[in-house]
Amino acid sequence: MRTLRIYFTAILGLLIPFMGHSQSIYDALRFSNNDYEGTARGVAMGNAFTALGGDMGAITINPASSGVYLYNEFTITPAVTNAVDRSHYLGSDTKADRTRFTLSNVGGVSSFKTGRNTGLVSFNMGVVANQTSNYSTRSFVSGRQTLTSKLGSMAAAMSNSNIYCDDMTISSSDPSYPFYGTNALWEEVLAWNTALVETIYDDYTYVGATENILSENGQDIIVLGGPLTQSYLQETTGYKQDITLNFGGNISHKLYFGINFTMQTLWYDKFQKLSEKGENPDDFQTEFEEFTHTYRESTNGIGFNIKAGIIYRPVAGLRLGATISTPTWTRLRNENFETMDARVYQEHYYEESPLNAFQYDITSPLRWGLGVAYTFGSVALISVDYENTNYGSIKFKTDNSMHPADVEYYNKANSAIRTNFKRVNNVRAGMEIKPVQQLSLRFGYNYYDSSEKYFDGDIHYASAGIGFTTKSNIFMDLAYRQQCNWSSEDYELYDTQYIPGLPETLVNSKYMNWKLLFTFGCRF
Repeated sequence: MRTLRIYFTAILGLLIPFMGHSQSIYDALRFSNNDYEGTARGVAMGNAFTALGGDMGAITINPASSGVYLYNEFTITPAVTNAVDRSHYLGSDTKADRTRFTLSNVGGVSSFKTGRNTGLVSFNMGVVANQTSNYSTRSFVSGRQTLTSKLGSMAAAMSNSNIYCDDMTISSSDPSYPFYGTNALWEEVLAWNTALVETIYDDYTYVGATENILSENGQDIIVLGGPLTQSYLQETTGYKQDITLNFGGNISHKLYFGINFTMQTLWYDKFQKLSEKGENPDDFQTEFEEFTHTYRESTNGIGFNIKAGIIYRPVAGLRLGATISTPTWTRLRNENFETMDARVYQEHYYEESPLNAFQYDITSPLRWGLGVAYTFGSVALISVDYENTNYGSIKFKTDNSMHPADVEYYNKANSAIRTNFKRVNNVRAGMEIKPVQQLSLRFGYNYYDSSEKYFDGDIHYASAGIGFTTKSNIFMDLAYRQQCNWSSEDYELYDTQYIPGLPETLVNSKYMNWKLLFTFGCRF
């Protein structure tokens, strides 16, 4: 229970959803991260191709990969991704998963021979699209709550913010005013206009529809009216893809070089739904039945970078590779809106926000990598890659044309990025064995270092695959990649500290994913 004196612990706006600036530092991290896919052969071998080349997916990793080609090649790689979530909330365990079909790779490379055996033996050109991130997830939690409520937390926050109630009433002549003209959160505006929060005693003190006002020892107290069923669903989908124009070359079959001019396309869609349902409407003075708040966000973007690389063969069998990429300069467009659906006072209320749209820019960090590989004739090969990038250098771009409040927000976000994110050391390893000339068995491993300074988010992947090549140079490859460890995350659906002394009510979530890829290709 809580007295009419409001207790509210503010949560950093950069870290939680349903805020005026829907993008956060974790969006900047998400859009900067790379999780290379490409071809089935590449994924099966952990994409450890910095020193190997000769693979269409590897062109994204090391542009010199095209220089290894002495023939023309075309590949296409459809894929299936499955994300699995296991969550615990208020004593209940829930499971959710999401399966998506994607196009992991498509592209071609052409080799042009010069007729020389030394010097520039050949030069190559390719156009390749490789997926570098997949954003498909789904999580769901549900539990029985007897102490706090989302609406109670919202009412306490509104009281603490000293929001004048009449400023939140939606006008038919200017429906955008309450959303853009006050300091209230959009969910608070929607809750006010659907009778989910109302004032008591004055125009600045609020109570939620799930709360009852009782008198105890001459003092008014606010308590949860009755048990609630709370549920929360979040779904995300989307991808990041590198569309690359590549130029490469072969010098004396010893040194291979290449350069990529890359346009990066990005699409990310997020849907969140939070609801509370009373077990018995008679428990509540407002006859509260249920409410549902939804939030949908869509982000589209285009970025550009330039990448260069080399592969060197100092002795027969041994290959060394190195690559470096400029930062990626990305312009993003975000659109988001919210809805509120309520059943209270034996009435049905529904309101929705206007569509909020804006653009912003992110500069993702410079990357560099090294690789070493050894081939045992035409029988087997092994390869190891190292990649380094500093996620603490991600930046939201600001300029003089922005509103001062936006500049302040992004400056704080950039400071939070430097504080919370770090330089990472990623490792990829792979091997290929050919028991017969036309059959290949492949195995791979990935280690992705945690991008956060204060959170152990290391991820390990294992992969395997098989490939078959016909005598007419048509090949088919199959790969499976599995996350080896569960990633974990604890979060609150809302702030429960508006009632002093209560413990945090956390969602404990763990998740992982697997991918299945099939490549069809031909050489000519």
